[in-house]
Amino acid sequence: MTHFNKEFWLDTAERAVKTAAQAAIGVLGTGAVGLLQIDWTNVLSVTLMAALISILTSIASAGGETVSPASLIKTTQTTGRHIQTLEEHSKENE
Repeated sequence: MTHFNKEFWLDTAERAVKTAAQAAIGVLGTGAVGLLQIDWTNVLSVTLMAALISILTSIASAGGETVSPASLIKTTQTTGRHIQTLEEHSKENE
């Protein structure tokens, strides 16, 4: 069984988007400049680098016995109301 399934890539994409947004906010928040004075090339460069690092981190973390497929953190709770696989979620919403 491969660890790089649909659930892994959805989890990885979610993490990368969140990381990219945080990086962009960080870069935009460092200078008190107007919208037209922002160096958008720099913002995009930092944002894409943060997203790439997030994706590579998720790939490096794949394969563990965790609830989240792109995480190294193990949890003691593997069942419950808030823990379900993508397949279970899909079946519920059919």
